[in-house]
Amino acid sequence: MKILVDADACPVKDIIVKIAKEFKIPVLMFIDTSHILNDGYSEIITVDKGFNSADIALINRTKKK
Repeated sequence: MKILVDADACPVKDIIVKIAKEFKIPVLMFIDTSHILNDGYSEIITVDKGFNSADIALINRTKKK
């Protein structure tokens, strides 16, 4: 299990990281180049700035079980 987050405007990033750490769940945060993020836990995936670019990158990282 992984938690994937469109972190560009997500107001609960800190809560996600806190709970993920507690349960040792990896977190991938997707941001575009107009944002800076470093929470010390999540894998940060930076994509080009563009309409829905973080959304599209996140969707492309999902897998069917």
